[in-house]
Amino acid sequence: MPDSCPLYELLQLPPDSKHLISRFVSLFTTSVSTTHLKEAWSTELNFEVSDDTWNEGLTRIQTCSINVRYKLIQFKVIHRLHYSKTKLHRIYPAISPLCDRCKSADGSLTHIFWLCPHIQRYWSKIFKWFSGVYGKDILPDPELALFGCSETALYFTSEEQQALMLGMVAAKKMILTDWKSSTPPCFEKWLNEMIIIIQMERIRFYNSKVPNNFLSVWGPFINHLKVQ
Repeated sequence: MPDSCPLYELLQLPPDSKHLISRFVSLFTTSVSTTHLKEAWSTELNFEVSDDTWNEGLTRIQTCSINVRYKLIQFKVIHRLHYSKTKLHRIYPAISPLCDRCKSADGSLTHIFWLCPHIQRYWSKIFKWFSGVYGKDILPDPELALFGCSETALYFTSEEQQALMLGMVAAKKMILTDWKSSTPPCFEKWLNEMIIIIQMERIRFYNSKVPNNFLSVWGPFINHLKVQ
């Protein structure tokens, strides 16, 4: 591999190098075709993911959070980098391809992240929460959950979209934390994760000297939290 290769240059850097994760994310989101990934999601979801939604989802990887770990979660989900039960079965045929939770359907990435009935109940609680936050019905949407954006989300304000995007990333983090568990993630754990995120967001906005922006994005969520 030539010394001028950007990937090779990154691999040579010390693991504790500043902005290393975000530089890897930037490299792979800008230099590799992702059409095959969009098609794989479309096949498993049983509907066509539009180019606009897909490209917007890729763009929002960089802006979903100031925390590079959340960016990496979103990057890995969209790029299908996790080992599903069906993928493990192809590599090791002795491993069952069935979902560890419902044990009645193949555990594809889409099934594990969205379609499994146990996961659906978890997502329903999250979407119901955001419906209460904004005082309008926000129906469970696989594109919003998986990619952080959808055609229906375009009708929300930019502040609402920002909070929803980060909320979806946090939800997927909880799924990944219990990746091999036979039980679904707990809604309360997701809510606790969101409280931690909001505290982090408060510091970010106040350090940037735009506290009003913090209230614009997270005020409705905080107010809904207070009345629960």
